[in-house]
Amino acid sequence: MWNLKKNICGVVGSVMKDKLLIVENVINVIKSLLEAEFVDVDNVCRLYILVCFAVLYFPRNSRTICNIPFSVLDNIDRLSTYNWGEAVYTYLVKSLSRAFLALGQTEICLSGSTTVLQVQRTSFNDYY
Repeated sequence: MWNLKKNICGVVGSVMKDKLLIVENVINVIKSLLEAEFVDVDNVCRLYILVCFAVLYFPRNSRTICNIPFSVLDNIDRLSTYNWGEAVYTYLVKSLSRAFLALGQTEICLSGSTTVLQVQRTSFNDYY
């Protein structure tokens, strides 16, 4: 598995340059790449997948994207070799563990794909 707390690096880092790494900025860079005379499809795909990571697979409560395995996006042909289900599950379980430790606080923030919890609950209720 990879370290989800790495700094921005690799191809994504070079495409995003010095921009603040938030979803809105990534989408704006995608739009500018699509409007260019020569469209680098690989970079558009990398950034689109980055948005999917940030919004669907590894969402956080922060606006800044900092928990994504950026170097994984360097070779988009290898993305299918990773166990994304395990990665999403592990990230969600760690988030639940942090939330459990914060039970005494007034507010608990849950990171991770809570949709997975909703789907699991719906599937469980369908059978019982």
